[in-house]
Amino acid sequence: MKELKMLFSPIKIGTMELENRCVVPAMGVNYADPDGSVNERLIAYYAARAKGGFGLIITENTYVDPVGKGVPMESALWDDRHIPGLEKLAKAVHACGAKLAPQLHFSGNKAMPRFSPGAQVLGPSPISFAVGRGSRLAEINTPIAREMTEEDIEHVVEAFGEAARRARDAGCDAVEIHGAHGYLFAQFMSPAENKRTDSYGGTVDGRIKLAIDVIKRIRSKVGREFPILWKMSADEMLPGGLAIEETQLIVWLLAEAGIDCIDVSRSSISFSMHWFMPPSGIPPATWITQHTWLVKQAVDIPVIAVGKVIDPLMAEFILESGKADLIAFGRASLADPDLPNKAAAGKLDDIRYCLGCQTCIDSVMSGDRVVYCTMNPEIGKEMEMLPLVPAQKPKKVLVAGGGPGGLEAARVAALRGHDVTLCEKSDRLGGQFWVGTLAPGKQQLTHGIKWLSSQAKKAGAKIELGKEVTPALVEELKPNVLIVATGGAPLIPTDTPGIDKPKVVTAHDVLTEKVRCGLKVVVLGASMIGCEVADWLGMRRKEVVLIKTRPGTEIAEDVSRWIKPWLIDRLEDWKVKVIVGPKEGVRVNEITDEGVVILKDGQEETIEADNVVLALGVTPVNRLAEQLKGKAAEIHVIGDAKEPRKALDAIREGSAIARQI
Repeated sequence: MKELKMLFSPIKIGTMELENRCVVPAMGVNYADPDGSVNERLIAYYAARAKGGFGLIITENTYVDPVGKGVPMESALWDDRHIPGLEKLAKAVHACGAKLAPQLHFSGNKAMPRFSPGAQVLGPSPISFAVGRGSRLAEINTPIAREMTEEDIEHVVEAFGEAARRARDAGCDAVEIHGAHGYLFAQFMSPAENKRTDSYGGTVDGRIKLAIDVIKRIRSKVGREFPILWKMSADEMLPGGLAIEETQLIVWLLAEAGIDCIDVSRSSISFSMHWFMPPSGIPPATWITQHTWLVKQAVDIPVIAVGKVIDPLMAEFILESGKADLIAFGRASLADPDLPNKAAAGKLDDIRYCLGCQTCIDSVMSGDRVVYCTMNPEIGKEMEMLPLVPAQKPKKVLVAGGGPGGLEAARVAALRGHDVTLCEKSDRLGGQFWVGTLAPGKQQLTHGIKWLSSQAKKAGAKIELGKEVTPALVEELKPNVLIVATGGAPLIPTDTPGIDKPKVVTAHDVLTEKVRCGLKVVVLGASMIGCEVADWLGMRRKEVVLIKTRPGTEIAEDVSRWIKPWLIDRLEDWKVKVIVGPKEGVRVNEITDEGVVILKDGQEETIEADNVVLALGVTPVNRLAEQLKGKAAEIHVIGDAKEPRKALDAIREGSAIARQI
C-alpha cells in the first residue's frame, strides 16, 4: 500500500503546530444546549474524533450574536458565560493530541428569525436570498434583510473580536471565520448580494472591507500569535456571484491582512446549495483541481481542501501533488471518527467509509434537528454507546437476513462475545441496500455493504449464503436469540386489472436485470425508487413515462434535497415524461396489452407501454416471526421486516438490539 507520508506529517498554521494534516471541518451537528453552550454530548462527539487521530478539530458554526443565529441548537460564543463549556471542550480535545478552532459565524440575510425571536434579519443590502434548488425552503417566504448601517457593522465587527477573545481565553488554539456558503462575509463579498454604494460596496476593496475590519479587530483583541483561519467559497455558482478569478484576488488580500490559512469550499445556499456537499455519484475531490489548487497558487499560507475527500489515498495524492496543504474529512469523520488512526496503521479496509447518502445534512435540516449518519449509529451517542460493553452471558444468536440491519446486528453481537450465525437466503449480502447500488450515482453505497460484511466476519460472526432461516432450521440450531432482518418485498396492488400480465415487472427486477424492458416503459410510482429506475432506464435510451399515483406535483419527495437536483437533471436529460395529478393523484384503471389506462382529472387516457414497472413501495417480509411466535426464547424484528424505512433505521435497530442481548 502507498505510504501516507504527507497526510501524517506535521504542519504549522501560524504559530499552531498540528501533528498531521487531517482536519474535521465545521459541520452543524446541533448538539449544543438551547443557549448555545457546549455540553457533555458535544464534548464527547468532538473528543471521539480527536481520539481517532484528527490533527485539527474545527467546531460547528458558532454564532457571535443572537441576531446572526442560523440553526436552533447552534453553538454560541457571544457572551462570557459560554467560555467554561468551551474550555472543557478544549481540554478534552487537547488530551487526545488534537488542536481546536471554533468557527465564528453570523448568518446575515440567511438568518432564520424563528430561531432568535424578535431579531431582525440583517444583510449588506435590502434583499431576500434566493433559495437553493431542491430545497424545501422554497415553501418559506424568506425575509427581506434590513440593510446594515455603519453602526450595525461596528456591532458585528466587535462581536467577532470578542468571540475570538473568548475562544483564546477558553484555551482554543485558533478561530475560523465562516466566510463561505452565502453567509454574512460572503454576502458582502458577492456582487450578487452586495448592492451598496458606500465604502462597503462596489469594487473588491469595498466588498472585502468588512472582512478586513474583522481581521484587524480580532488581531487587536488576541494579538498576532493567535491563528485566524478563513473559510471561503471559491465559486458561489450563483448568477452574478463570486467566481474563482475574483476569489484569487480576495484571498491574496486577506492573506496580506493577516489571516493564517484558507479553508476552500464552493457554492452558496443561495441557488447552489446542492453543490457544497456533493453526494454519491459526483466524483471524489470534485473541485480540488478546479478551485482549491487555484486558490493555493494565489497565497503562501496553508490551504485546506474540502469537497468529498473520503479516501486517505486520495488525500495523500492531493497533498503530494501540491494542490492543498491539509485535508478536511467532513462527512468521512461522521462515518468513522477513527479514520486517521486506521489509515496511519495501514488498515484501510477497516475504515467505515462515508456513503454520500446525505443522511447527515438531511437529519440536521429535518424535524429532529441533530446529525445522524447511516453507517454510524453511535454518532451523538458516544457517551452511552462507546466503548462497546461485552455481554455478561454470551448467547447463541441467529440472524435471519443479510441486509444492512442484519449485518450490523451480527457485527455488534459478535463483538460483544455472542456466538452469532447469520443466514442469507440469496447468494449475496446487502439485501435492498445492494439493489440500491445499481441505480445511477449510488455506487458509493457498496462501501457500506463491504464494510458491514467484512467487519461482521472479522468480529467472528459465521455467514452462510444461500440458506434461508425456516422454523425447521430454528428448531435445529436452537438459538437463544433470533433476529429477524428479512427485509421487504415490492408492493404489488392486487386489485388492479392486468397486474398479472407478463409485461408487468418490479423495479427490483429491472435494476437487477432479471428482465429486459422494451423500448416504451411506464413506471408507476414517482418516489425515490420510481425516479431511480426511470433514471436507469433513461440511461439505456428507453422512452420512459413516470406516473405519480399519489396526489401532488412533486416527484422524488423522499429524496434528499442535496441529491434531488442531480436526479431531476438526469431525468430531464433522458426526456422522461412525468405525469402527476395534483388533487387526486393518477389512478391506474387497467393494464392492457397495449399499455396502461389511467384516470387523471376525470379524463381517461391510454399510454403505450411494452413494459410496466411497479415502484409503489415496499411491504414487510416478516412471516418468520409470526411462524415462530412462542417457539423461540427471544425474537426481535428489525429494519424493513418491521416497517419499510431507510437503511439508517435498519442499522440503528440492528445495533441497538445487539447491544441489549
